[in-house]
Amino acid sequence: MKKDKDFDILVDKILFGYEQFCLNKILHEKVTHPYYSSFKGVWDRILISLEIGFWLELAKTFEKPNENFNKTLSIYYLPNICFKGYIRKIDKIRKLRNKAISHNDLRTLRNWQKFLAKLGLKRDDAEKIFERTIEVLDKFCTTYIDSNKSLKLRFDTIKSDIQISTEHFIKYSDRNAPIE
Repeated sequence: MKKDKDFDILVDKILFGYEQFCLNKILHEKVTHPYYSSFKGVWDRILISLEIGFWLELAKTFEKPNENFNKTLSIYYLPNICFKGYIRKIDKIRKLRNKAISHNDLRTLRNWQKFLAKLGLKRDDAEKIFERTIEVLDKFCTTYIDSNKSLKLRFDTIKSDIQISTEHFIKYSDRNAPIE
């Protein structure tokens, strides 16, 4: 069924953004590690790229469909029903996407720190919206698609796998890359 496939595509896109979020969060906890300070330029680019990635995936998740173009895969119509306490944050994420991530709005970029301060988005905001999105999609999936299919379990497993993989990566790096 095409709708089931579309739902799976949506979940995969959100899952990718969530993976970026989890990895970004874990790596931010490692910035005091000697390996980070030895390769700060590389790590900073990785962290920034992951952060841009998860904010962009969140923005696309709630993107308004444009009827003049191809169909848009989003949950745009759910915020008024399922995300009432999150609408302001979702609007701020859209603004971040439109002004700085997907487009280079000159006024915004000239006043970047002021823009970020006014926006007031924090990593915790992304985490709460991801958690709520997972909860809503899990309920939708078990109600309408497959009552035995737990999306929450899938997201929790990914989070755990990323944590374990990152720990192994850091330990491997400690043993095999001389720090100068």
